[in-house]
Amino acid sequence: MTSWPSGNRQARVSALAAAWFSPERWSSYDVLIALASLVLAVSPFLPWYSATVHLKNTSLNGVLIDPAGTLRGIAVHPYLWAVFGLAVLNLVVLIAHNAPNGRAFRLPGFRPFLIATSALCLAVALVAFVLKPGTWPGNLNFGGVFSLVIGWSYGAIAAVSAALLSVGVAVAATRD
Repeated sequence: MTSWPSGNRQARVSALAAAWFSPERWSSYDVLIALASLVLAVSPFLPWYSATVHLKNTSLNGVLIDPAGTLRGIAVHPYLWAVFGLAVLNLVVLIAHNAPNGRAFRLPGFRPFLIATSALCLAVALVAFVLKPGTWPGNLNFGGVFSLVIGWSYGAIAAVSAALLSVGVAVAATRD
């Protein structure tokens, strides 16, 4: 049983966090998957797309989507809630698997479960990455005066990178 330090609340919280997240219990694979899952859980709420307006025959550019030319991933693709949910599920399973004092939850097929949930995150993130939002509804023609370019922002890149890392580490952990 963990002994609680006498004193303030911050010391008790620190002792609890040290007990649950002790580096001796967590493998390096589990730490990397947990970090990737944390990035995946946050990524749908980050800017995924940016819109830039380019005026023809000039060097003038501007941003279109407000604020500051970006659009969150969850605003465009509601199915990114699946990435959030699967990433949080990965974190919960990893924390339960590495619980202190013999309270660890032993899930049969723990590593294949992490591979499956990480692969699902990767598939959904890749679909959202490829399906960029449209510019405007309808057919707007301004005589070729300007062009609108929708590109990716750091949220999309973080999500796909974290999902790739999570799958790769989960597969490597299974092989070791």
